[in-house]
Amino acid sequence: MPNLKQSKPGRICIFCWLVLLAPIQLLAQIQPIQPKSATRAVIIGISNYSQVSKLRFAHRDAEAFAKHLRSPAGGSVPEENIRLLTEEKATQAQIGSALSWLIAESQPNDRAIIFFSGHGDVETAVDDLGYLLAYDAGKTTYMSGGAIPIFMLQTVITALSVGKQVQVMLVADACRSGHLAGTEVGGSKATALALSKQFANEVKIMSCGPNELSLENETWGGGHSVFSYYLLRGLGGLADADENREITLREIERFLQDSVETATRTIQAQTPQAEGDARFVVAKVDAATAAALKQPKQTQAASEPQAKTPQPLISDSLVLKLYRDFEKALARGNLLQPVEGSAYAIYQQIKDHPSMHPFQNLMRNDLAAALQDDAQKAINDYLSADPREMRKRWGQDAEKYQAYPMYLNKAAELLGEGHFSYTPIKAREFYFTGLILRLQGEKTKNKPEKDSLFHIAQRFQEKTLTLDSTAAYAYNELGLLARRFEDYQGSIRYFNKAVSFSPRWVLPWANLCDSYKEVGDSDSALRCGFQGIKLDSTIAITYYNLGNAYFKQSDFSEAIKYFKQAIKLNINYTFCYHNLGLAYFYTENLILAESMWMHYLSIEPNDSDTYNNLAVVRQKLNKPQTEIEPMLKKALELDPDNIPVFQSYGEMFLHFKNYPLAEQWFTRYVQADPNNPLGYFQLALAQHEDPSKAIKNLEISFLKGFNDLDLLQTEPLLAKIRDTPNFKALLKKHFKG
Repeated sequence: MPNLKQSKPGRICIFCWLVLLAPIQLLAQIQPIQPKSATRAVIIGISNYSQVSKLRFAHRDAEAFAKHLRSPAGGSVPEENIRLLTEEKATQAQIGSALSWLIAESQPNDRAIIFFSGHGDVETAVDDLGYLLAYDAGKTTYMSGGAIPIFMLQTVITALSVGKQVQVMLVADACRSGHLAGTEVGGSKATALALSKQFANEVKIMSCGPNELSLENETWGGGHSVFSYYLLRGLGGLADADENREITLREIERFLQDSVETATRTIQAQTPQAEGDARFVVAKVDAATAAALKQPKQTQAASEPQAKTPQPLISDSLVLKLYRDFEKALARGNLLQPVEGSAYAIYQQIKDHPSMHPFQNLMRNDLAAALQDDAQKAINDYLSADPREMRKRWGQDAEKYQAYPMYLNKAAELLGEGHFSYTPIKAREFYFTGLILRLQGEKTKNKPEKDSLFHIAQRFQEKTLTLDSTAAYAYNELGLLARRFEDYQGSIRYFNKAVSFSPRWVLPWANLCDSYKEVGDSDSALRCGFQGIKLDSTIAITYYNLGNAYFKQSDFSEAIKYFKQAIKLNINYTFCYHNLGLAYFYTENLILAESMWMHYLSIEPNDSDTYNNLAVVRQKLNKPQTEIEPMLKKALELDPDNIPVFQSYGEMFLHFKNYPLAEQWFTRYVQADPNNPLGYFQLALAQHEDPSKAIKNLEISFLKGFNDLDLLQTEPLLAKIRDTPNFKALLKKHFKG
């Protein structure tokens, strides 16, 4: 992909096509009188995407095209017949709403225009679907929402052209440059090829060949793509080579090829292309516009206002007030709650009123779009951010996030099963429902209840896959659920499925790192972790999982390096502090271990195990009993059945030579964990002043598996016992030779 210098005109897009779908003209001796046809347009332009690579002038191309349609050269299309969606207004849901309006309002012999200027991409080399990216497209997982699949666009065009006998004109200026999920696998080219497939009866004008990119720069009209700039000049009259005041497909193709090739010759190859009936009239010439364009230094206006939504003329004052309340509820985001006064409740109240019939579809589509937009933003945030951070955020605002599956459910209900967006909306609803159930399960302490929530969550993700078998986000969730059931091999299969469909999505790579660690495949764990960092070096969980992989190999120095990097990216990454403390402990950096655990407890103050860890490290640092015992008391206060704390209590009293209390705690320890040989050995140490008791517990420890002969021969508390005949006989019995 070319790396254009700022001084040169440059911008790269996918496939920029003008498609004109015309109904078949039937020959007859007498033609019936046709009602006057109308033109309607959905015009989309996105430069400043919320998550993906930004463009510069795509929104201005859309504004210029809308201005052209309003002008005499474009047919003087009324304002109310244009839906102009740019930047943050051009979400997937809002685009879907506008396309629904276009289908609903169009009548036979009307003209429907769809203009798209922005990014197009695919996720993988085997994905031949292609997507037009809406403002809210995620970084990688396009099928999770925020993108318009080409097959959905095909459905819309077919419904218009074949179903309603409407002339359809499609301008898709989507071959632009940028680092996207499918950049390395030719995402722009793949989307272009998907667009080039025959939808119905169409002619096409393409901004460039499949292996080319469409440039943009200030050079053209003060800031446009070269294709859009010359397309508008050509349609305005400059392409009328034979001066018959009609512009055919052949004429616009020749004009674009001559103009664009000349304008881009010194930068890169860009050759517009056309397919279809070369004699087809794509525009009629307005003499004044054509004359003005022939004057030097003609530029497009910098920006155009959004087309305004038509306002209803309602005679019933009560219904009009409710309609205004509906608009206010939408603007406030009161979509379903509170029930009384919500946009949904008001819509249900007035949708069947006779005066609202012309606006029922408009209200329904606006409400469905608003319901989708909020839920899609939450999904995108979750998929693109560190999951631990998102779990914390969702936990703090649980009620808000739990409402989103209902948002999607209501959006699907409003649009109906026959709508082109119904299936993807339901897929996201099932995914979101399962995700929230898993998060609820993780906060549940009762194991049967926890497992039940996980099983239900699993079923919802499987329902997602019945609607979309390529849903990487659902496979990732199933992998996480398999981990909750300790099915690590199963989780690896799911995570690998996720990366096969979305190879540039970081989270399944990070999850694979952790699952391979659990099954002991260190090489694969490290490979997946490094791949995750290569894709996105800003996600803390990848470094954390790599640290855990090195920790399991006892490579504590490498583990420390990656844990520290995770904390650098997320200063509140709690488990990193815990595991970093362990790594410091095992490398004898005891002061740093104590510091990490103290910081961890400042964030997670109710972790019994970490209080126990603090007691252990403070004892090794030879701190006084007054700094050790409070940690153990707090640990038992939080978890009275924490067995390792019993052992730590015994070790503390043994350390401070309080042998009777040490004996009590070690006795309690072996009663709670009767198969641990070390417990009986430590109990014997506490009983060293009573050799018969000590030897009895030493023998139990030998029978349980204790075999550290060096420790038996060097432990100071056993000095007197080692000289007794009973001890020597015990060694001879259990340690042959």
